[in-house]
Amino acid sequence: MNNICIVIDNYKFGGLQKIGRFLAERYSKNGYKVYLCALYDDEVMWTESAIDMLTLGYSNGKNRVDRLINCIKASVCLKKYAKQYCIDTIIALGDLMLLIAFLGKPKGVKLIGSERNSPMRYSIIWKFIMQHLFMKCNLVVFQTEGARDCYTSRINSVIIPNPVFIVDGTRERKSESDYIGTAAARFEWKKGIDVIINAFANVTAAYPDLRLKIVGDGELKKSYIKLAKELGVSEKIDFTGLVTNVANELIDAKVFVLPSRFEGIPNVLMEVMSAGIPVIASDCHPGGPRMLTDNGKYGMLFENENVEDLRNKLCELLDSEDLRLDISRKEKEHMNAFDPDLIYSQWEIATNSICVHD
Repeated sequence: MNNICIVIDNYKFGGLQKIGRFLAERYSKNGYKVYLCALYDDEVMWTESAIDMLTLGYSNGKNRVDRLINCIKASVCLKKYAKQYCIDTIIALGDLMLLIAFLGKPKGVKLIGSERNSPMRYSIIWKFIMQHLFMKCNLVVFQTEGARDCYTSRINSVIIPNPVFIVDGTRERKSESDYIGTAAARFEWKKGIDVIINAFANVTAAYPDLRLKIVGDGELKKSYIKLAKELGVSEKIDFTGLVTNVANELIDAKVFVLPSRFEGIPNVLMEVMSAGIPVIASDCHPGGPRMLTDNGKYGMLFENENVEDLRNKLCELLDSEDLRLDISRKEKEHMNAFDPDLIYSQWEIATNSICVHD
């Protein structure tokens, strides 16, 4: 394997984009020729990278027929790139990326698929398609056992979690302020921001000075503002917009809450845990937060979508400075298990293993 093409959805902020860029830069530093290829021809929001960055010109379309046609067009474009740059291996991060890579992969090119989220979000038809695609891959990388268990054992697979992305310039946590932090690169239903807003509204009577800081942006922001007004807490919630360093933005939060309804391995949770911000996370499928906290040993877990359980966990943590300090210390140490060098070595070993002649 010499020439690698890594397919992601776009060049904006987000967990999938972080792992795509991470792999591209690490493979490149280790002597591979790497092309990073995005589906959408959108604005590039990263700082300048030495990686060759391509786009496939995909667009969602108005209906399923349009989307299928656009998938085919994108796959034709990918096939052209693969031939032009003599690609040996395509790594497709995510479901739509894998479909396009499968359709566009020239004969003889190795294909690595990777499930980056919860299979529970798929319809029956789409899950059937994904299982078929995974069986056609030379290798599939899952982030958790919970995700792998959703598919047949006949898939050639390996489990590799995300590395912890520590952003340069992150401040050291020395004190805390009277607010709860949460974050999502894109405000989507699956991120559960409405869950934390509801829970926050339920604790403000007991903690009248407490505020909620929400990092991120998206179409659902208006609905979150409306919900906050309906609950009477709009004056206590701060929307910061997108930031390049979430841990730095929330470094002095008393508690960080990850309220996702489903999530692969949430990079933002790893970042704030590495910074020592005490966390409460949803115990959502396919088990990323449970794995990162080691079943609640290095942070708290609350029942998925259960506002009352989240409220109780918040009160427990807000009431005990000793508990917050203990979680802060333990989670920082635990994040050493997700060192970027260690995670990259697992990717390189796994991907090189498929280059053995069939």
